[in-house]
Amino acid sequence: MFIWARELIDTVPAVIAVLRDRFPMLFLDEAQDNSEEQSQILYRIFLAGNAPVLRQRFGDGNQAIFNFVGDEGATSDTFPDDTIKKNLPNSHRFGPNIAQLAGPLGATQYDGGLIGQGPSMQRLSRSGEGRHTILFFGDDSAGEVLDAYGDLLLDTFSEQELRQGTFVAVGQVHKPKGDDQKPRHVGHYWPDYDPELSKAEPKPPTFVQYVSAGQAKADEIGEAYPAVEKIAAGILRLAGMAGGAATFRGRRYNHRPVMSYLEKSADARDRYLDFVANFALSGNALSKKEWDKRWRKIVLSVGKAVSGGALSGPDVESFLDWKDSVDLPLSPSDDPRSSDNIYRYSKEGKQVAIRVASIHLVKGETHTATLILDTFWYKRNMEELRPWLNGNNIGGDSATQHQKIRLKVHYVAMTRPTHLLCLA
Repeated sequence: MFIWARELIDTVPAVIAVLRDRFPMLFLDEAQDNSEEQSQILYRIFLAGNAPVLRQRFGDGNQAIFNFVGDEGATSDTFPDDTIKKNLPNSHRFGPNIAQLAGPLGATQYDGGLIGQGPSMQRLSRSGEGRHTILFFGDDSAGEVLDAYGDLLLDTFSEQELRQGTFVAVGQVHKPKGDDQKPRHVGHYWPDYDPELSKAEPKPPTFVQYVSAGQAKADEIGEAYPAVEKIAAGILRLAGMAGGAATFRGRRYNHRPVMSYLEKSADARDRYLDFVANFALSGNALSKKEWDKRWRKIVLSVGKAVSGGALSGPDVESFLDWKDSVDLPLSPSDDPRSSDNIYRYSKEGKQVAIRVASIHLVKGETHTATLILDTFWYKRNMEELRPWLNGNNIGGDSATQHQKIRLKVHYVAMTRPTHLLCLA
């Protein structure tokens, strides 16, 4: 894309004036993640020379973690511009205790520090934060850490919260790079962890559970798009049962493709949007009676319109069945641990699904609870961060280059949870 963009600008320079006329105001979110290559192109299109557009950039320099993935941030059009920047030190994701714990790791410090004004819009019944916890383990007991975290989650949250919340365990290094230092990577905590998988959650076995999972996520973050995307994902999965499953797999976004497939069927498109309006935008509860009486047929008709073929057979019937419980199951099989990087922990009749991943993978996400696993990168990460974790150091002024990278990576991780922060 960058090659084509530069080629277009070089061969048809008038395109710059066209773009500036079309987009007289430019808003850039997550601006700290723009590489030098991206920044050069954006600057050339929108700002260089005469008649620049109005630009507003938003971002958190403390969450710029390029170096660890082999890239670098912008150097010619840097963010932020210290001459005009405005600091927004408050977060509505978490409360004051998490802010106090994570704040010292911010490489760039705010006057007055990081301010936690959340959690807001939480679906959970608990109004405050949990018991933020450090889990200590010995050289040979890293394999017990996820169970200890599971115990803490079961003790902290109700059964409904355990079903509807998002519980995650992450580490900076998640790919095997030798076993001389244990735990070196996330797999040393759980041998079944597969770093090549990046599923955010288990795949629901029924369409109704797609709706339920989407609504739970939407309620947690206070926005409708997770419910819209989950409903669309369910439609695409249903459509794939017509025999062209490969056509509908591997999509990051789902709603737009569904709308595209329905362009030639206005009626089906209206039925799909009606379902989305009811159960994503309005957030209405889906009852078994209404599902069996009305919505099941509508969803099936939409699936047929998307697939362009017939939809029938036991797989379709099973996917459209209403199960006794519409809560997202922790496991599709009797095996408590499966190959989706979801660690399933149960005890005394209660259970919780813990997603295991790298810190880079969860950047930008919001979790109910986050566990940060110690890993090894030149040195032990938690050992290197100890002065910041125990409050002796604040900010990155005195940090080495490797320590600054660690600070940013772990600041990202420590600012994910709404209710519970844990370190191992």
